[in-house]
Amino acid sequence: MIKKLLVCALALPLTMCVAEGTETDNPLVEFDGSECKSGQALTLPSDVMRTAAVRTLEAGLYDGLHCIAWERLGGGALQIDVLNYSAGCHIEWEAGDIALEGDQLTLTARNAACAQAGCGNCIYDFAFEVGGVDDSRPLELTFQEDTCHDIELAAELTLPIDEKSSGIVCRQARFYDGLNLLCGTAHTPPCTDMDGPFTCAEGRCSDASLTCVEGPAGAHRDVCLQTCEVDEDCSLEVDSCQDGLCRLRETF
Repeated sequence: MIKKLLVCALALPLTMCVAEGTETDNPLVEFDGSECKSGQALTLPSDVMRTAAVRTLEAGLYDGLHCIAWERLGGGALQIDVLNYSAGCHIEWEAGDIALEGDQLTLTARNAACAQAGCGNCIYDFAFEVGGVDDSRPLELTFQEDTCHDIELAAELTLPIDEKSSGIVCRQARFYDGLNLLCGTAHTPPCTDMDGPFTCAEGRCSDASLTCVEGPAGAHRDVCLQTCEVDEDCSLEVDSCQDGLCRLRETF
């Protein structure tokens, strides 16, 4: 078996690992992981993102959402971006086990230094480029985190790469204190549901065009959703108009 050497260079604000050589049981071509996003950085995808679906996002568009985007690059190469992944603070990420077996792809982000912090959570972005993918059929994707102590399943979903050359699918993000900056905007909690120095009327969102509703399982808080009459009223392609509110059309 030909071994593949991962050459990693640490250059703030991201860690980049490029795979040199080829190996049939390791499809990884390149991995990038961001630092913890905080402050105004919460409103933008980090520089590591590669897919057009994420790279060209307007500031604040996908606040409060955890998303996975894909883009076919040709010749069996596939770019997969993971946006707004919630994990511990101050982690330096590297690529963990990456495996492609038929139409099943497993991607792992590894906590390289086994960092543990008591500050709560941060959100991060990851970019994986893999090769050897058969894009004539759907791809079963498993994304997981290697905490050094355990492997934690983060997401399982089917990417319709045979039907769409690129796309994005999202779910409601888990919320934590660092998201105070975003309270009361679409897909985030109303300010009164967040810890911090924010003042809003009880149970109301900051924007009058938004409505406070019970959040889905995993969100752990109520969320503010955009009102609508038709799908075209919703500003995100991942939303559709459901019972007068812009809700995620599909989740994972």
